[in-house]
Amino acid sequence: MNRLPFVTCLIAILAVGASIGPHGNARSLVVVEFTSELRLANVGFPITDSGNVTFRACTDCESHSMPVTPETEYLAADGVLTRTEFLAEVTRIRLTQAGNLTTMVALTYNAESRLVTRIGLREDVLSAN
Repeated sequence: MNRLPFVTCLIAILAVGASIGPHGNARSLVVVEFTSELRLANVGFPITDSGNVTFRACTDCESHSMPVTPETEYLAADGVLTRTEFLAEVTRIRLTQAGNLTTMVALTYNAESRLVTRIGLREDVLSAN
C-alpha cells in the first residue's frame, strides 16, 4: 500500500491545526515541504545518493533539477525502498506499455533548502492520453 497520499494529507492537517493557537488566536503558518506530482516520463532520477532529480511539469516545460541526499526516502507500492531498488522499480514500470504515461511521481522537497526528502511512485493513476 502506498502511504504517500496519507502522509501528505497528514502534513497538511497538522499544518492547519498548528496555525490555530490557544483560544482560537491565529498564528503564522510555516510551510516546511512542497510536493510536486509529475508524470514518470517527465522525471530523471539520481544515479548516486548525492545526485539530482531532474523534472519537467509537462513535456514542453522547462527542465528543473533538485538534489537528493543519502537520507532521501524512496517509496513505491511495496513501501520504502533503497535507491537501487527504487530505480529497478522505475525500470520495470517504464518497460510496461504506457507505464511512463500512467505512473505518477510525487516529489517532496524541503521548502527552505530545496533538498528532496521523498520520492514516491504510484502506478496506473493517470490517463494515458
